[in-house]
Amino acid sequence: MKSSSAASGSESNVRELLRREVDPEEYHAIRELWKTHSIAEDNRDIRGLMSTLTEDCVYEVVSTGHRWQGKEGATQFYTQLLTAFPDIHFDLTNIVIG
Repeated sequence: MKSSSAASGSESNVRELLRREVDPEEYHAIRELWKTHSIAEDNRDIRGLMSTLTEDCVYEVVSTGHRWQGKEGATQFYTQLLTAFPDIHFDLTNIVIG
């Protein structure tokens, strides 16, 4: 469990990141990568999903403390998610980059 001061520190880090200027080319690349990731989710394309992630990616369900690290962990996460919820559908409606 995080203390309130740790949570406040985390919030200020996020705010600082959101103020960061993003180069238009970088913005476009991030947006396209996110769209590729979302389409791969919808198509249940694990290989496609992994192609959008870094080697040191982390998936975490904060409420339960479950955590998957790296592409091997992300593969386990998506395999478990898509097996547990075979009818799940992802609808990308907005992308916020900042």
